[in-house]
Amino acid sequence: MNKRNRSISEGLSIHTLMGATRQKDVSQTSLTSDNDALLEPTEIPDRKNIPKSKESDKPKLSHPEKTKHNEDLIQQGKEILAAMSKEEIDLLGSKSGTLHFVHLLGLASKKTNRSIGGVNNRTYKDSSTPVGITLRSDIDIEVPVIDVLKNKDTGIDLEEDISDIWVKAGEEFHLTYYEFMFLILRDEYAGFFEANGNPSGAHLSIKSPAFMSKKVKLPTPTINFTKGTGSIKACMIDIDEKSPDGTWVIKSGYEKFAPLVHNGKRRKRPSKKDIGTANDYPVPTLIASALQEELGLSGTPVKNRSTSEEALLNRGKEIINAMTENRKKNLGSKSGTLHFVHSLGYPNKRGISKPIGVTLKSDEDIQVPVIDIKKDNETGINPVNDITYRTVPAGEEFDVSLYEFMYLIIQDEYAGYFWVDGNNRGAFFSPRLSLYLNGEKKLPVPNIEFDKKCNINIDMVDIYQTARTGGVEVKPQYAAKFGALFE
Repeated sequence: MNKRNRSISEGLSIHTLMGATRQKDVSQTSLTSDNDALLEPTEIPDRKNIPKSKESDKPKLSHPEKTKHNEDLIQQGKEILAAMSKEEIDLLGSKSGTLHFVHLLGLASKKTNRSIGGVNNRTYKDSSTPVGITLRSDIDIEVPVIDVLKNKDTGIDLEEDISDIWVKAGEEFHLTYYEFMFLILRDEYAGFFEANGNPSGAHLSIKSPAFMSKKVKLPTPTINFTKGTGSIKACMIDIDEKSPDGTWVIKSGYEKFAPLVHNGKRRKRPSKKDIGTANDYPVPTLIASALQEELGLSGTPVKNRSTSEEALLNRGKEIINAMTENRKKNLGSKSGTLHFVHSLGYPNKRGISKPIGVTLKSDEDIQVPVIDIKKDNETGINPVNDITYRTVPAGEEFDVSLYEFMYLIIQDEYAGYFWVDGNNRGAFFSPRLSLYLNGEKKLPVPNIEFDKKCNINIDMVDIYQTARTGGVEVKPQYAAKFGALFE
């Protein structure tokens, strides 16, 4: 079974259910569905040889703590298990003992309160904030790579935002909390890994109410030792330190976490329109200016492209600071003349419509990029050889692919913004950057976001229809531009 073929909710359901069943001191447990039909026995790692903790004779609390949302997850887990084959059930948690806890990773520059149990229930106010974990595997392992700034609010696209790297057996590796979550939710771990000599001595814990009620896009992952074996935060090392000039810097070997170091100011995640400004220029404009140079649209060759979102934003800042006053005045000067009409949908491998392009309209005659529809972040796009331009008259709607849109919207006169719902900056360019920044892809993945104040339904028009012979085919009106996708 593919490691990403489940939804996050399904993965959490299995983890939650396994957490509940693993509290029983048995090597097998039977689960029953709503109609009391007996399911296949679920294999739980044999714990006969695991030393019991000092609290083993005490009444055990169920894990996770029972809430309505956890009960919903457990029920969903039962339904998923009922549909599994015996081979799939046998896989659950089968490799937990091969994945070893080393330590948590914390930021000393970001303090948080930490309560220590005991007679006086002492509280330390200078505890570092955990941001990652170091692990080691007994076997070669494929681990997720996700932008460190992705969080419960930005969400994580399984297809676009996650790549993988192989780590050899015995090598230590560092993961963010969300990278850890997407690793440990795989069936072969089912939420558990080795710690303190126990093959299931540590586990993923989740804060799920806001996620289950759809207030956020992801649950909040936390990590805990098995009850009675101490606090996992006691096994945390700091990965940042103060430099001689008083600023906080990341330690060598932990560079992937550098965007989280705030240097005395609260580090805002640059995922929204008005977040993370520098020199009074918003993030979409900084990204547009930086990508103009990095993608070769400015005509200035770049020897080294950015390797982190922070570096890309800094490049955008440097470019804008070096601009003439006239060029600065031109930034975004025509955003209000370019109007969003609707998105264009194309079926992905699962048959779900995903954006493939956008329909726009301009108040002025406009030069629009023309790029082969099969050009993407795998092939790369050479601005000299791969881009031509066509003139579209004012007021006429026109369709562009997402990559044509990207090369249009990063131009100075738009600077990442365009018009929607009466707002000159109601829609903005917000590309998915992680695979581009880590060098796996040649281009970012274009993406559009909308100001939350916009009172419109963001329509998507499908460019395909059901063919008479079955399957799908391109609609005639979109054949000239998108027809090659269906060949």
